[in-house]
Amino acid sequence: NKPSKEAIYNRDNGICQYTGKKVDRHTATVDHIVPRSKGGADTWTNLVLCSKDINSKKGNKSNSEAGLILLKNPSAPTPIPAYALIREAKHEDWKHFLVN
Repeated sequence: NKPSKEAIYNRDNGICQYTGKKVDRHTATVDHIVPRSKGGADTWTNLVLCSKDINSKKGNKSNSEAGLILLKNPSAPTPIPAYALIREAKHEDWKHFLVN
């Protein structure tokens, strides 16, 4: 099951992994480092957030063929428990469960 565009966007903090610039959530694309046409998989380590224009220029080329260098090597995010995502108590009695 491949990571969603939203998950890749969040992992890469909305930053194009080639230019270092913030990318709008709706116009961002997900780039296959090793293109699918060359055997690249839909995995955390082969997918990065990318601006649409860079991804269009790259096409089905490898990064070296396209002259692109990644800012950092992608990896799967560290799993975090659901309770760590809760920021505020919906009820007074829950406050002591939350770490601030």
